Amino acid sequence: MVYGYDEDFLSYLKIKFAINSEQFPLVSREKHRRDSIIKVGKVQFGGGCNFPIIAGPCGLKSEKDSIQTAIELKGLGVDVFRGFIWKGRTNPSSFQGVGETGINWLRKVKEQTNLPIDTEILSENHLKLIKDIVDVIQIGARNMQNYELLKAVGSVKIPVILKNGPGAGIDELLCAAEYIARGGNKDIILCLRGTKSLAGSGSRFTLDMSGFAILKRLTHLPVIGDPTHPADHNAIIPSVAMGIAACGADGLLIEVYNKPEMALTDKKQLIDYSQFAKTMHFINGILATIGKKNG
Repeated sequence: MVYGYDEDFLSYLKIKFAINSEQFPLVSREKHRRDSIIKVGKVQFGGGCNFPIIAGPCGLKSEKDSIQTAIELKGLGVDVFRGFIWKGRTNPSSFQGVGETGINWLRKVKEQTNLPIDTEILSENHLKLIKDIVDVIQIGARNMQNYELLKAVGSVKIPVILKNGPGAGIDELLCAAEYIARGGNKDIILCLRGTKSLAGSGSRFTLDMSGFAILKRLTHLPVIGDPTHPADHNAIIPSVAMGIAACGADGLLIEVYNKPEMALTDKKQLIDYSQFAKTMHFINGILATIGKKNG
């Protein structure tokens, strides 16, 4: 599956939807025709051949559990460990993450597994605390338009995963990426995780699969997908994950834990190791069909 500069399609977007690439010149494919390749540790995102997997629990639980989970996920083919120690929650009474206590856990996970580490930050102070430890910083959906935070991660030389906000358009996501790029950090990976669903739709967020193809023509940046948040329930997460792979995305960000019922948060949106292994079996078949490979 090949995506590239398409002048006719870009003109269509400008006229039909008023998407103006002049608002985001640094991340636009008009100014940068070739795909950018972003390295997270030794893992490559972008370029059209690889499909890396970022996986881990919703929030870390303990040092021992974090290390054991990372070891087992590496054995299942995971390329980057998702280890969140801060959680931005709608309900202030919900579990907010283990906080600074987990920083040393992430360090030990990296030492014992050699997996690159992905963690979400919620503030500039968090950035200062983890910038020398993690391999990729994640900006969650709620902070996509936190412009001061975007500027802050733009000033460091660490790859960034930027998720779309629940009510954001594609142009707004690219403008957010532009804030990071203008700070000097060009190592940006975009992540689609869906937008707010209509009432009664049966899903938490609506993941527009055409968004991957549109973004890949608008920007040279890698675009990955998150099936966990739009699906919201582990019964349908594998199907959404396979759809993301089939759409030509550059990777997958997925929540996986051995015993979801024992997790501290979001139990229903975690798939277990067995579900993950089955999902990867089918994804690898899809990747072979479209000329890609895991890792």
